[in-house]
Amino acid sequence: AAQLAAFSASGEGTTFGLRGYQPSDRIELTNTRGLAIGSGFSAFAGLWQDTTYIDLFDASPSPAMIATFAIGPASASAPLYDAAGYANDVVITRDGAYALVNSDNFVHIVDIGNGTIKAFNIGGPGFGPSPTTWTPANLCTPNRAVDSIAVTNDRAVVTTARIEGNDMVTWVYLFDLNAKSIVLEQRVAPLTLPPGEIELRPHDVAITPNGEMAVVTMHRMIALFDLVTDKMIGSYYNEESSRLYQRQVDSAEVTDDRAVVIADRRQGGTGTPHWELEVWDISRTSPFLTRRVQYTDPNYPNGPESRSHDLEIAPGDTQALVRTSFDNLFINSLV
Repeated sequence: AAQLAAFSASGEGTTFGLRGYQPSDRIELTNTRGLAIGSGFSAFAGLWQDTTYIDLFDASPSPAMIATFAIGPASASAPLYDAAGYANDVVITRDGAYALVNSDNFVHIVDIGNGTIKAFNIGGPGFGPSPTTWTPANLCTPNRAVDSIAVTNDRAVVTTARIEGNDMVTWVYLFDLNAKSIVLEQRVAPLTLPPGEIELRPHDVAITPNGEMAVVTMHRMIALFDLVTDKMIGSYYNEESSRLYQRQVDSAEVTDDRAVVIADRRQGGTGTPHWELEVWDISRTSPFLTRRVQYTDPNYPNGPESRSHDLEIAPGDTQALVRTSFDNLFINSLV
């Protein structure tokens, strides 16, 4: 018979707040352990959440809390980069050894076996556009990403966003989980931001089954990372593409050598949105991103609004299905 066990959670599990809290996953499970994340307000908070809560618990055979972590400012005079909150995503490694948690200004590695945690204050000194002399431009948030973490057993890809002028720009961090260290910090955006651009924040992230490559999608961009050499291979910007929180619940799925990527498309960056679908070559033998095929709504640009929404690659890694506003799109060959 089904059984229900309940124990108090730390922090707030719902979405709210003046900033529009728009998170990704809030729980992850192995066969024996689980994590839940939430956000809330410290005694020193202003209008925005500033505390991340992480609950580590036994999932079987008898559910019980193991450890609770609260990450946020310790005093009213704490620096701005001590503010966490807006916990966006949590992922457990494929072997169940570690969990990654992504929030405002922090990435955490949780050792699931012994219940310890290591914090990386990536919104603080030593990171971002001004690593030696801290400025508010270093502050970062993964808010509004539909997924902001992807992992293997020894690598993690984590995305966040920083303000540049009036724009939100994506930054990507690669972690070596064995050493518990950051091996790459990478800004992903055109060197000079296009006039009028305001949204280049991250949307989705996926790692190939063999663990060698990672694809990061953004509002108008796609980027490819080599997890063997810990380098960015290349990126592509399209002013007509659009990927926004929950407009697309996923925007990238991958095999070992292909990426299927969806977006909405607006001609000239304006007008009625329509679906767009691309298949990219992401094999390590290719020196750069190579787009193999591109499909666009056949009614574009004059038909009714028809957005892309979700996608999946079939077992066998040779076919894919995409859901749009009105159609199921079947790709019968990714080769």
